[in-house]
Amino acid sequence: MTFLFHQSLAICYLALTAGSALYIWAARNEGPGALFAKYASVTIYILTLLSIVHVLFNGGRHWDGVTFSEPWQIAVTPTTGQQSN
Repeated sequence: MTFLFHQSLAICYLALTAGSALYIWAARNEGPGALFAKYASVTIYILTLLSIVHVLFNGGRHWDGVTFSEPWQIAVTPTTGQQSN
């Protein structure tokens, strides 16, 4: 699971680099395509930053041992009420 954490973080960093490169390209050019590229790169940048925070948070929880055994565990609590006949 830790290896998947590192892969996800590496992909996030690649997306962050691609978004930054797209913004730099759009800042140097003019026209309707450049404006769309600026909006797309800012959207990619924001989503990538959110993804990095998400990956770091869940990777930290996994490293801490909170979700080590069963990451998709659903907690079911029994009810303690009386049943009517």
